[in-house]
Amino acid sequence: MRKLFLMALGLLILLTGCSENKQEIETSDPEHTQIDEDLTADQENHDEDEVDDGEEITDENGEIELTRWMTEKVDAPKVKYHVFHSNSVNEKASFHIYVPDSYEENPEKSFPVLYYLHGSGGTGLEGVALISSIFDQAILKGSVPDMLIVFPYGLPYGMWVDSKDGTQPMESLLMDDLIPFVDENYRTKKADGRIVEGFSMGGYGAGRLGLKYHDRFNALSMLGAGPLQLDFLEGGPYVPIEKREQLFEEVYGSDMDYFEEQSPWRTAESVADSLPENFKIRIVIGTKDTMYDNNLLFKDLLDQLGISHHYHELTDIAHTPVPIVNYIVNNDPEFYLDALGNDIP
Repeated sequence: MRKLFLMALGLLILLTGCSENKQEIETSDPEHTQIDEDLTADQENHDEDEVDDGEEITDENGEIELTRWMTEKVDAPKVKYHVFHSNSVNEKASFHIYVPDSYEENPEKSFPVLYYLHGSGGTGLEGVALISSIFDQAILKGSVPDMLIVFPYGLPYGMWVDSKDGTQPMESLLMDDLIPFVDENYRTKKADGRIVEGFSMGGYGAGRLGLKYHDRFNALSMLGAGPLQLDFLEGGPYVPIEKREQLFEEVYGSDMDYFEEQSPWRTAESVADSLPENFKIRIVIGTKDTMYDNNLLFKDLLDQLGISHHYHELTDIAHTPVPIVNYIVNNDPEFYLDALGNDIP
C-alpha cells in the first residue's frame, strides 16, 4: 500500500487592518517553509494511531481490489479508512474519517460531522492528512467543536452530481449510502450537527447539496467554489475546451438545462423561501482565484434573494485550498461554533 506523505507547507500570517471581511494573507517561500511542530509530532507518531480498514476486498495476493468508487488508504493520525456497500452503484465504495481523541474518551457522547468534499482532477487523498491535522490542532486548542470529519471520494470529475445518464450517481452515493453508513457506525448528531464543506468542485457540491438538503445539513461552506456560472462551456476556471466538453457530456449529458438545474445558483433560487432561519452559509474566495468573479456574482445573488450568509475575500490568494482551510479554521471558528453548537469539552 502506497503511503502518502505531507508536503511541507508554510505558515500563513493574517495581516490586520483590512476592512470588513476582506482579509490579506501573506505566504512564505514554499522552498523555505517549516511545518508546525505539533503537526510534525503527529506525523512522526502516526503509526501508533489505529487505522480501521472497514470491510476490504482482496485479491489472491492479499492486495485490496479497488472498485471505481474506492481509493487507496491514507495512513494519517486519527484517520480511519472504511469500505462499504453502496446500493446506488451496487459496488463497494470507500471513504476516510478523522476521529478526535474525545470520541473514545466520551463513549456516551454524540458528535457533529463535517463532510469535506474534494476538488476535481484527482482523488482528494493528498488533502486528507493535512486538512484533518489543521482541524485536529484547532480542536486540541479548543477553538472549534470536537467533530468527526468525513472525506468522501467523488471521482476525479464526478461533480458531486447524479450524472444524467445514471452511470455516476455521486449525489445518491453520498446522501443515500455514505451518510447513513456513518450514522449507523458512529455516534453522530443528525441534521442539526451536520455540515457540508468543500473546495473547488467540492465547493460547488457543498453549495448545491447543502441548499438542496437543508433539512439534512445545518450549514454549508463553499471554498473557491466552481463552476458557478450558468453556461458550463463558458466562463469559470480555465479548462481546455476538449476536456470541458467531455465532462459536460459525461456528467450532464451535454444538456445545458440539466447543468443549470444542478447549479447552486438555481438551487438557491428554488429554496430561498424555505431555508431555516438559522441555516448557515459561508463563501470564501481568494482575490486571485479564477473563480473569483463568479463567486462574487453568487454572493450578490444571495443578497438579492435575502439569504443570509458569511462572505470572506482573501487578498492575493489563488485557487489553492491550504491557505483557505488554514484561514477559516484559525480565523473564522465561530462559523463552526454557531453551526454545531458551542460544545467544547
